[in-house]
Amino acid sequence: FRLDVGITNLNRPEIARYSILGYTAFNGLFVAPHGKYFYTVHNTESYGIRQYLMTNRHEIQSDSYYKNFVPNQTSQFINAEAIYFKDDGKTVYILNRPGSNSFISEFSLSSPWEIDTASFVQVDSFGSFHPDVSGFYFKPDGTAVFVTDTTHDYVRRYNMSTAWDITTMSGVIDEYDATSIEATPRSLAFNNDGSKM
Repeated sequence: FRLDVGITNLNRPEIARYSILGYTAFNGLFVAPHGKYFYTVHNTESYGIRQYLMTNRHEIQSDSYYKNFVPNQTSQFINAEAIYFKDDGKTVYILNRPGSNSFISEFSLSSPWEIDTASFVQVDSFGSFHPDVSGFYFKPDGTAVFVTDTTHDYVRRYNMSTAWDITTMSGVIDEYDATSIEATPRSLAFNNDGSKM
């Protein structure tokens, strides 16, 4: 969709569509800032993290499957719900919802944005307090992560005492009850200055 009058007006005609054949119901999507690649995760763990190439940047109709990376499916990548990259393309985070103990897994990439160069770094769990996660978003400086909860319809904020280090994640610092405007929120994003969600 092209938003000619800004992001507040979504009444725009569809200008392109891309069908990912043989790969249904993917949960998470991330588009690299340079528009050359996009990435998906799926609750069929054997698909792993899949990377697609856009021949014409930011034009999804020019996409083709490029490569993938399959993490360990018992401890690092279980019912993946969302994917997020650090701005330099050297770190990728996966939000996992295996059941009663949701967690974030972190991977480093030896070649930025090339998913097949990923290697496992660490995981951190939300515990039973936040089992039904579905989307997440990192503050640009890496000092906080915001997570959606589809059971309680909340957006919750966790701070990190060390930027981008998920093992330094605190308990819930703040939360927003989205029940009145958005039942079962699946994902979230912020504008550039953080004043709109």
